[in-house]
Formats: sequence, C-alpha cells, structure tokens
Amino acid sequence: MLLAEVEIRHSRPVAPTRRVALGLTVLPSEPTPGWGPVLLGGLIAANAPSLDTDATIDLYRLVDNLEAGYSVPQPQLRHRFQKDVVGLDRSVHTLVGEGEQVWFDFDDHALPEVNVLGALYAAVTLPVEHRKATFNIIRKAMMWDGGVDFALVAHLLGDESSFARWNTMPVDMRWAMQLLGYGPNDKPTKLDMKERFRERVWGAHPDRGGDAEEMVGLTAAKRILLG
Repeated sequence: MLLAEVEIRHSRPVAPTRRVALGLTVLPSEPTPGWGPVLLGGLIAANAPSLDTDATIDLYRLVDNLEAGYSVPQPQLRHRFQKDVVGLDRSVHTLVGEGEQVWFDFDDHALPEVNVLGALYAAVTLPVEHRKATFNIIRKAMMWDGGVDFALVAHLLGDESSFARWNTMPVDMRWAMQLLGYGPNDKPTKLDMKERFRERVWGAHPDRGGDAEEMVGLTAAKRILLG
C-alpha cells in the first residue's frame, strides 16, 4: 500500500546546469505528523550524510530559513530550484506499508544534494499548520546515523519535545555536535568533547583506513566547539 510519494525532477548528470524541481507529490500530513513528512525525513536521513562539510552547514541554515517561511536565495547546495520540469530527469521516492510493516523505496540515481533539496522544498508545500511537526521530523532525520529502515521510521515518529533547545543553538554548533555524535538532549562538558574528538579522529585517520574528508570535518567541529 502506498503511504506517501514524492517525485523530484533534476538535471541529468551531463547537463551543464544544476536544476531541481518538484513533480507529483502525495504527502499526507494528517493525522499529524502524517506519512508524508516521514517519507521526506527518510529521504534526508539517507542522503544528508553524503554532503560535505560546507554543504552540511548550509543545509542547517536552509532548514532554519524554510521553517521560518523565509524566501531563500537561489541556488542552494549548488542547485537552482525551479517550477518548470521540461527536460529534467525524474527520481521517484515512496513510503510503502503492509500490515504493521513500513519501508522506504528510494530511487538512488540522483545526487544527494538533489534528494535533500527536493525533500525540503516538498516540505514547505505542506499546510502551514503542519510545518512545525514536519520540520521537527526533518531535524530528527538530520541527526540519524543508523540504517534506512523501520528503526528510522520509529525514530522520526518519536518524541519531538527534545528538539526545542537544539533549535536555539547556532547552525554551525548544531552541525559540530551532530558530527561528534551528540543529540539534542546531550550536554557534554569540554572534557567530554575532547575525548569524543580523539576517539573519532582515531577511527577516521587515513592511516587506519579512514576518510580524509571526515578528518577535515572533525577538525572544523573541534574548532567550533572548543576553540
């Protein structure tokens, strides 16, 4: 049974410009939060970890501005949003359920930036009265570090109250806390963060098979949180 669907239109890989638009969407938001926001949250959880450091910080800022209802300049994440879909490729993402089982079915041939932007721009098409619940789900999706499965669905539908304090923190601090593995309820001391940083750097070092880009991000997070 189809619970929700979003069609994201985007430039083909060989195109000289980077464009993103929305096609057909089926995003029920009642009863709150509804399956539509869960699908959008899942799409973000699946794609946001692939963004680089600068794009991730830009993503937090974009979420804040869209939730507040601000008009955002284009492009965002190196892609320009438009209404015209002529000539654009198509990626269709769905949330499907059968009995008590719910799962995501994602089309994975678009860039992560495309899927993240498509999910966010689809979120602001939902009724204004559901915006807070929708963006709470999106923020929880940005914190997720597990698989894209039923556990993610349960996480997205969980308690939203813990995100009130998180939302008041500066964008770059939220990103840095997340990168070190902290959530909205965590209040680590500087000593805790130093120990966490050492652990993460140890695992991410290229000499141990880690990722150099992750090392860059961890260094930036340390600078933000510890000076």
